[in-house]
Amino acid sequence: MKIKAFIVFCITMLFMNTNVWSLSAPPYQLQRQLFNSVGASPLVDVGEVVEQSPGNYVIDLNISRDDVANSLAAVLLRRWVFGNETLVIRVFRPNGTQVTSPKINPWGISSADAIEKHFQIALKKNPFFVATYNEQRPYSDTNICWVEVAKEVIQFFNDDISDYYGNTNILTRDVFTGLFKNTFFNGIVEVIWTVSPSN
Repeated sequence: MKIKAFIVFCITMLFMNTNVWSLSAPPYQLQRQLFNSVGASPLVDVGEVVEQSPGNYVIDLNISRDDVANSLAAVLLRRWVFGNETLVIRVFRPNGTQVTSPKINPWGISSADAIEKHFQIALKKNPFFVATYNEQRPYSDTNICWVEVAKEVIQFFNDDISDYYGNTNILTRDVFTGLFKNTFFNGIVEVIWTVSPSN
């Protein structure tokens, strides 16, 4: 049983795209990634991990603008499963109501343009965000929404025993890739993160 639990732990660490030598539990690693990436925006307040019942955790995001709250809820991965543990990310509007069913295309524009616009709004004022682009994949019905982020490393304390200071260091693109959905409209729109060629 201990071997099985260890294997699940290792797979979870790899899935989280962080160093497998980290001693922090996955929900807390995820909170630190959110806090240091999405939470870098002055419009987004990332709360602490709260265990509501054994194995069931929540992280609350309090957003200071309605449009940012809706777009962030539309594109962010909000439910995570780590073995027997579940984590839900809850997004709240400025008035305190939770965004449970965000509108995917309230503008009535093309699917690719809608997703591009969501990322522009969701990452508004985020210092890591650079730009978005969309294009149709050649010989395919799939559209690609490119989201460009700064060429930086996100560093946060993570009880990482492979680092002298206990930090985890992840390329900005890799942090954002792991936190957001990568397909929309049943695969019609695919999201790919790219790194700005300059700082």
